[in-house]
Amino acid sequence: MRKIVLIAILGTVLLACNNQKKEKNIKIIAVEKSSTESENSKFGRKNFAVIWKWTTTDVKKVEENTIQFANEMNSLWKNGTIENVYYNSNAKIDKLESFPNNSFFIKAKTKAKAKKILNELVYVKEGLVTPIIYPVGTKWLGRNEEAINKKGITNSFVVVWKTLKEVDQKKDETIIMEQSNELLRLNKNGDIENIYWDLEKAANPSANKDITDFVFFVNANSEEKAREICNNLPFTKAKITSYEIHPVGVFWLGEYK
Repeated sequence: MRKIVLIAILGTVLLACNNQKKEKNIKIIAVEKSSTESENSKFGRKNFAVIWKWTTTDVKKVEENTIQFANEMNSLWKNGTIENVYYNSNAKIDKLESFPNNSFFIKAKTKAKAKKILNELVYVKEGLVTPIIYPVGTKWLGRNEEAINKKGITNSFVVVWKTLKEVDQKKDETIIMEQSNELLRLNKNGDIENIYWDLEKAANPSANKDITDFVFFVNANSEEKAREICNNLPFTKAKITSYEIHPVGVFWLGEYK
């Protein structure tokens, strides 16, 4: 029952409380190493994938700040700052009692601004979680609700991709088309969703080696099945790309409309 109540608080975010700000700060882990990101990016890169990592064992302190955190997330969602939020209540690692791990996308012009927004969340302020940030560009494909509903509820896994070698648009045209068609097919079938692609990296890969190429979510009943989908992609077979996979649970919030 306690687990249901805690998730309900996070899921409905209907309760209100006073925001109590404290001065303690915690650093955000950034996957990329570059600190020269420009606000005037040619392609307007503004999305960052965020993966939650619990860094506390103090359950009481988390409970004390749960409602405030839920309200903060709800506010960020309603004003369009975050979107496509997932929560994992059955995480095998980085799990704290019955509190779910979270992953979502945050909109910001620069890495520094994304960090600033996250640092204002009470869980981060209090040193309860450390978000990991992946710059991922703009959204290409969303969710095929009809196909996903037909498949039934499954777990979701976020897959973060890196290019291992450059692709020539003319020379490798065939495999590029095969990769694109397969991603479209998987999205249409509800197997993958919320695909974010970094157009700036695609245009100039050698100048943006520290930037995540693309991110998407796989809907599958197991990590083994999710990896099977990823391993069968043309780019994976050709060793053009590699990936990291993280279980994120179930889809929670899309885009606020």
